[in-house]
Amino acid sequence: PYAKDIQTCREISQVLNTYLIPWQKFAVSTQEGGHALYPTVNTYAAYSSRFSYSGPNIQNVPPSLRKCILPYPDHELLILDYDKMEVRVAAHLSQDEELKKIVGPDLWKKMAKQILGVDEVDTRNKNTIKRLNYALQYGAGINKLRYVLEVESGRQWTVDEVKDIRTRYWTTYPKLSAWMQETRGYGAVSTTIRDPIGYRRTASHIDAHALPNYLIQGYCAGIVKKAIIDLHNAGMKVMLQIHDEIVIAIPNFAPPNITGIAIRIMESIEPEIGLKVSSRIGTKNWGDLMEIK
Repeated sequence: PYAKDIQTCREISQVLNTYLIPWQKFAVSTQEGGHALYPTVNTYAAYSSRFSYSGPNIQNVPPSLRKCILPYPDHELLILDYDKMEVRVAAHLSQDEELKKIVGPDLWKKMAKQILGVDEVDTRNKNTIKRLNYALQYGAGINKLRYVLEVESGRQWTVDEVKDIRTRYWTTYPKLSAWMQETRGYGAVSTTIRDPIGYRRTASHIDAHALPNYLIQGYCAGIVKKAIIDLHNAGMKVMLQIHDEIVIAIPNFAPPNITGIAIRIMESIEPEIGLKVSSRIGTKNWGDLMEIK
């Protein structure tokens, strides 16, 4: 009878020790009577060249705590998110025509029909194919793929079923498969690997199956960093960058076309990829957001 209470206690303890207590330690008083966090941005600490944060770490903040992040006085938060960025980059690097054709608002629905063989696609199907897609691109083996499929689909899978799904994925996107196989061979012939942005990393330190993912992640990281610079040069105040999401503080009196300007800046980077950006606004905090149509 106490299992639920114990679970709740553990969740509260994790939030306190991971976020709230460290936040209090690093919080700086502001002139307006509030508090601000100024974490250290580690630009190349992650091997993928993605940003990471310390003092404190503000990544993976749960939705409930995002409501604690407020805009500057007389400002709103504009959240700009690259849509399905990793899949778009993978399609561009591999030049896989089928993958490029389905990338868009209905990507997971179309991919679920192709790979899972379902006619009516529900939320569980979309989550299953999404996790499966990323697991395959990350170089997951059969056991990991089986675990992903069972957790997301809610049923047991045989090894043969998992192998069939994996084969169907790679035969549906043959150029993606060929590109990943070629990339995995880099470690055998070169000591370093360079992503399209130009960032180099030592190939011998990376498992061969993970090499394609590092190229994809490095390309995405470079694009996001370029977007931050371009937004800053356009006079916009960038507050946060989490994964493929950029958070900007905009004045309440900002011109109505500022969102469109920011989106055009972000989508114009590496135009051959066909990047798309979605936008949301937070008038009160980072947690309560409204989608901008």
